[in-house]
Amino acid sequence: MKAKLTQKTVDTLKPGAKRFDAFDSEMSGFLVRTETSGSRTYYIKYRREDGKRVMLKVGDAAILTLVQARDHARRLLADALRGEDPAEARKEARRHIATLADLLTEYETVNAGKPSLAEEMRAIRANFGELMDKPLDSIKLFSVEKVRARLNKEGKPRAGSRYCRYLKTVLNFAVAREFITENPLAKFKAKEMDPHRVRYLTPQEEAALFEAIDKRETRLREARESHREWCEKRNYPAPVSLDGSYADYVKPMIEIVLNTGVRRRELMTLTWESVDFEAATLTIEARLAKTRTVRRIPLNARAMAAFKGWQACTGLTTGLVFEGPDGEAMHDINSAWETLLADAGIKGFTFHDMRHTFASKLVQSGVDLYTVMTLLGHSNISLTQRYAHLAPGATREAVALLDTPTDNVLAFPGTAKEQGA
Repeated sequence: MKAKLTQKTVDTLKPGAKRFDAFDSEMSGFLVRTETSGSRTYYIKYRREDGKRVMLKVGDAAILTLVQARDHARRLLADALRGEDPAEARKEARRHIATLADLLTEYETVNAGKPSLAEEMRAIRANFGELMDKPLDSIKLFSVEKVRARLNKEGKPRAGSRYCRYLKTVLNFAVAREFITENPLAKFKAKEMDPHRVRYLTPQEEAALFEAIDKRETRLREARESHREWCEKRNYPAPVSLDGSYADYVKPMIEIVLNTGVRRRELMTLTWESVDFEAATLTIEARLAKTRTVRRIPLNARAMAAFKGWQACTGLTTGLVFEGPDGEAMHDINSAWETLLADAGIKGFTFHDMRHTFASKLVQSGVDLYTVMTLLGHSNISLTQRYAHLAPGATREAVALLDTPTDNVLAFPGTAKEQGA
């Protein structure tokens, strides 16, 4: 069988009396094999330099999606075209992949182009440090659950679930590459979140947040000026007095998210090349977007002022908009963020909820859901429907249209119009 493989095709393959292969017409050498038991596995077929044909397992279809399997297969087939033998490379890797630390290094090499790779690896290493030197087959679900329990106690349930998902994905990779036979986190279930949850800032909360932000800005400026004067009195090299619009990156970040709705990772990886000041447009590149599609967001006056003000502070016109101390993209502003929320007296609000605030304010202002979906970069309208209840006036106005008399009203059985009245 040869056809264009889709996720639906793979999911609906039925076992027969004999195992059979379904080859992908879009990628030569890529296939999914269905066993008589019903299990499905992705493979590649390629020819080695000595002419021998090799069939190499890509991964279990119960673990890998078609997109993941095809991406992995594409890299393996590319290696084969370059004269390398993916099967031999895998055998060599197995001899060196003994611990979680080894696995992370291998995972980083294979997934080098993944936009969220740096964030995921940092989170795993920071939160599962005690597992780094453990053999892969000795990692237990209990050890991972302890990390999530700790983060829950610290008031970070979403982070706990997210970090565990990162680790589960890496261990799925280990299973696919046959470094281990089964994923110890196969039974891990992320904490269920209400898909309809929409937490957004009320006008009072937004005012309180910016009051806390401005107080923080004042404290930072005063502290920097005090330190500069202290250095000058002692003839020490003094830091340059900051005359820009912002004391540091926190305020412009918050202003940009509230006025563009960008995701946290999109914000942290923004470059100045993505900001078009003449067209007042922000471009989210496909490789950095969650949905892998380009998104262009018009910049309102507040967003433009934030970008221009921060650029005046940094003096940069190229590279990362928010550059970390190591010159790489920043990961988060958790410490400053939590302090701001405490100072503003705001509870139950996350950094991601600023994106909800952006969308909610648009809907409450009468913007249609399709436009909101486009601005947010949602893959389908169902994700945006959670904001529909915030525009009750729109549905009320729609129903009210039926009150308007018209000659084009359909005649229903029993009506005066049908009866010739």
